[in-house]
Amino acid sequence: MLLNLFSMIHTSITHVSVRQPPIAGAIGGNAGGLLYLHIIGTIYTDFKFLKTNRFTDNEILFILAHESAHIFRNHSISTLIYLIIEKLALGLNNQNYNQIELAKAVWAALAPSKLPLNVEVSRNNEYEADELAARLTGDFNTCVSCLKKLCGGNLNAPSHTWELGGFKLPMMTVRQRIKELNKRLSQPSPISS
Repeated sequence: MLLNLFSMIHTSITHVSVRQPPIAGAIGGNAGGLLYLHIIGTIYTDFKFLKTNRFTDNEILFILAHESAHIFRNHSISTLIYLIIEKLALGLNNQNYNQIELAKAVWAALAPSKLPLNVEVSRNNEYEADELAARLTGDFNTCVSCLKKLCGGNLNAPSHTWELGGFKLPMMTVRQRIKELNKRLSQPSPISS
């Protein structure tokens, strides 16, 4: 299993570097064999933060598997599409800023998730990457300990945020992330054969 993990990471990562302020992130895509293209992407990681906060090798493996899952499942493409749509709607000089912020607020108020569509998609991308990484590493407890370390032990801390009117709002808490991961792992894998 570990060999499969390293094989996936090796084939899906073209570069690992350090970038601030995020602890880790990924950009890339999976062409699914279209025109013989391969999975290509970049994962950036703040290894200084991970070392300072004493992340174990297995916790770092979970982070790399999580970021690889973003690349494998083309999550950066949906993010890019929403960014382009929002920028086009804002206008060249952001002249439609107030209308767009109002539309996001109304959508969030009416949506069952209380999130605008693009934020809900991003949240689900995080949940999916957590699930794939946990299934790949096969160690739920290490996944949870990693998530706890990422928030400094405060499970009510926002895991990711989104902006509305210049204010940062929580997309989900770390507690919600762990609860969703546990729920998803109690079901059969959507990628099993």
